[in-house]
Amino acid sequence: MADMHSDLRTTLKAVGYITSEQLQQHFGLATTAIALEPWMLMTAQGLWDRDQYQKGARLHHWALRTQVFLDLAPQLQEWQIEAHVADVIRPDALLQVTRVPAPIALEVDTGKENERQWQEKLVAYEFSPSQWHVFVVAQGQARRLAGLAQWLAENCPRPWLLLRASELACAWSWDWREPRAEVQNPPTTRVSLARTVQYCLNGEIVARGWAESELSAGHLEVKAYERRHGVDLYHLR
Repeated sequence: MADMHSDLRTTLKAVGYITSEQLQQHFGLATTAIALEPWMLMTAQGLWDRDQYQKGARLHHWALRTQVFLDLAPQLQEWQIEAHVADVIRPDALLQVTRVPAPIALEVDTGKENERQWQEKLVAYEFSPSQWHVFVVAQGQARRLAGLAQWLAENCPRPWLLLRASELACAWSWDWREPRAEVQNPPTTRVSLARTVQYCLNGEIVARGWAESELSAGHLEVKAYERRHGVDLYHLR
């Protein structure tokens, strides 16, 4: 068996999971040619960091995130998974690349989430650091890509970029789109009623203007998000 290549160790630690196809394509290794170390786990689908092993529906999601890492590797400066802002924003990874002087929140799409779920995800970026950019990498047909582009344009409060997964190797121009225009009411989908935004501090509802001013100044932060009937409720601390 071949010795484990140092680049493969580094990649596995960074992403948690590498499919059998990715092992062959990017490292020239068959699964049978890998000398497993105690922290590694080989399954029928691919190679895992044992501590990050997952089962079920998110397998394709993890594989697409790994593909982003592999294709962007020549220009990656930083890469972090599980980079959460309180309990509100959970990007698939937070990264920086040589050509973009700002943190980039990665969201990968395998076609499982609907418009409402994407709307909630994007609106939450109101509470991300103002310099963040949102990068969406998607699998799917033209109709899915068109839908994602519309949802981003209507809801994303940060500069954004949408690419098909097959275009990743050409991601050098980083042609960011403008964030959605500021509106007085929360963004809504075409099929839903307008929702109300409320803020709760120490168990009590507080004025929206004051809360958003304190959030912008960094005096408060969002610790949790709760979706109720017609209301987006943000718990502050």
